[in-house]
Amino acid sequence: MKRLLALLLCFILCVGFLPALPSGAALTNIASNATYRGDGDDNGTSGNYCDTPISSWTSYHSGKLTDGVIPTTDSETSKGSNVEFWNAGMASGTANVYFKFTSSVNVQTVNVYMNDRDNNENCGYPTKIEVYVGNSEDLSTATLLGEATTSDSGYVRKYSVSGNLTGSYVIIKFTIGTQWRITCSEVQIMSAGSSTGTKVLATPVISGNLSRMETFEPPVISWNAVEGAASYDAYIDGVLVTSGIKGTSYVPDMKPRVDYDGNTSYTKVQIKAKGDGVNYSDSALSSSYNFFYVEKPLDLRGNRVTSADIIIDPGHGGSQPGACYGTRQEKNDTLNMSLKLGETLEKMGFTVAFCRIEDVDDGLMSRAAKANAGDFDMFICIHRNSYNNSANGVETLYETGDELDKAFAQALQNKFVALNIFTNRGLKPRDNLVVTNNARDDLPTALVELGFIDTEKDNNAFDTYFNQIALAMAEGCMAYQGKRFDTEATFTVDGESYTYKGTQLNINASSPNVSFKLGNGYGISSVTCKDSLGTYALSYTDAGMAGFTASAGGTFALRADAAVNGVVTATIKFADGFGVEKTIATITCKIVIADPFTFKEGANVIGITVNTKTGYITFEQGAMKASDIMALFVDTDMKVIGENGSALTDVASTGCILSTTVNGITSQVYIAVYGDIDGDGATTTADYLGVSGHIKNRTQLTGATAVAADVSGDDAVSTVDLITMAHSLKN
Repeated sequence: MKRLLALLLCFILCVGFLPALPSGAALTNIASNATYRGDGDDNGTSGNYCDTPISSWTSYHSGKLTDGVIPTTDSETSKGSNVEFWNAGMASGTANVYFKFTSSVNVQTVNVYMNDRDNNENCGYPTKIEVYVGNSEDLSTATLLGEATTSDSGYVRKYSVSGNLTGSYVIIKFTIGTQWRITCSEVQIMSAGSSTGTKVLATPVISGNLSRMETFEPPVISWNAVEGAASYDAYIDGVLVTSGIKGTSYVPDMKPRVDYDGNTSYTKVQIKAKGDGVNYSDSALSSSYNFFYVEKPLDLRGNRVTSADIIIDPGHGGSQPGACYGTRQEKNDTLNMSLKLGETLEKMGFTVAFCRIEDVDDGLMSRAAKANAGDFDMFICIHRNSYNNSANGVETLYETGDELDKAFAQALQNKFVALNIFTNRGLKPRDNLVVTNNARDDLPTALVELGFIDTEKDNNAFDTYFNQIALAMAEGCMAYQGKRFDTEATFTVDGESYTYKGTQLNINASSPNVSFKLGNGYGISSVTCKDSLGTYALSYTDAGMAGFTASAGGTFALRADAAVNGVVTATIKFADGFGVEKTIATITCKIVIADPFTFKEGANVIGITVNTKTGYITFEQGAMKASDIMALFVDTDMKVIGENGSALTDVASTGCILSTTVNGITSQVYIAVYGDIDGDGATTTADYLGVSGHIKNRTQLTGATAVAADVSGDDAVSTVDLITMAHSLKN
């Protein structure tokens, strides 16, 4: 009995010195609350404990450990996602792995699942696994929890050690024997933080569009607050990037994506609620918030924009030349044509954005993301085709089954057909085009293939009709939207400006000289000017009008021979991008060319008569000097020609001619003087002899001489006139 009591007392005393376990505590794996790193050599495999740099700490979730998924069989396909341990120098020795917690935790059991993958003779199991708990990486200051043992004999073996220690670091020391490489499928650090056990935090719920979102700025990631969470961690594409977030929002610190081959590179952001490691363990990762952050598109002047009527994607660029033919590269053709199309559209009144305006790389998905992120009405991708030097023609591609895209593609292809310079290859539905097929459904999108770059025929057409091709695409955009733009036109007539804004102008002019300039140029493809005699050959001030330009200008003069009853009317018209001719203005002028012998205001014209119908000018007061005659008229570009045909500077008497030329048309009248024919200031015998000489030289006088000699006024020069004049001389 005494021996029994002694043994019982000894047992009680021994039990009294054992570590006290929390009553009813449930053990919870808190390994995922820690970050880890290992020392040793890098074997080049991402996710290993011993990857360099050895000073970096890795998220438990971002490595190859399966985080709680323990292999249940020993088959090769179900042994878990293994992490390899390499010992320094690839020889026997030790390697430590450190688990670091943000605060002190209670550690009672550590399970390590080791896996002989059976695919290399250097793989095997450690000869010893020791577990320490402390408050730093210094193993010498840590306390040994114990040496882990196993009773398993399969490929995957569970090594376990139990105890009751508290600290912020758990250090696992592996002793490696002849097999200098070992693998681990899982680590469990079991803790009981309270009498009720550690609670797992609820998973944060991210607000907003979780499926996909294109953006020109890094988005603000917001989530619900989780009860009991000490902070939050943010993961981008599965990698921990920010820890210890105290609020419930986060803005990723990253650069826009321009990866050329990143066809599906939506960035995935996940949030984890962090526990205190004692009362709460970490939550699972939230659902992904998916977005594509890209740079804003550019306008023609290099400004970043987020909205425009149309966005243009010049195919390829930078390190991606596209199809090539000798030194000719698709990326250059597409960029040049895109810029010309943009210029043309701007002149038509559109606002335009570009995925690129220089020879730079731009990812396929980033192009679609730029179009989706902004406020754009149309999206056109420009390319050149290629097929072993054996094909030619133009075609327009669209997403299979997308009727919106198909309608846009048809509008563009119709204009190419009307241009009649390429073989028509028609519309082509495609379901494998990254850019067009990832554009949002409500954005009309088409991809044009402007001929084959490896065919001389198509290259010649591309180069020769470069401007016309750009205009055709611009017209296709207009046609798709059902727009028929009117132009603005400004005129200067008699120094006064007129502006056309869709309503025909009716202008009365006093001068035949008209200048004009067409502003904005919505769809103008030609300008004509017509009057009653036909079409003018305008002399354009803008040399670019030989092709296409929206700022066409010109000058012209209303023609004298177009005059009807002294009035001439000209009509100016333009043809819009659809080939429809519209009247801008009619200009009516009482043209002075129809009656060039117009007296100056205030001139002394008493006794002077001009009759352009019969062709004479009479002076009842006697002859005048040629210079005095010319000074009477508005037109100073006149001359008086004597009867011998030479210019006259002295007295202009009967038989001389007054002549003027305006706009290439010459008009003249004969000069006739009553009585004082020789201009000596008196009617004398000399005047009588002058008329007599005319009568002797011809039977019937005409013109100015006839007027001077027809004294009787019977429209004929006869003896009666001589007798009458002789009688006058006697008196």
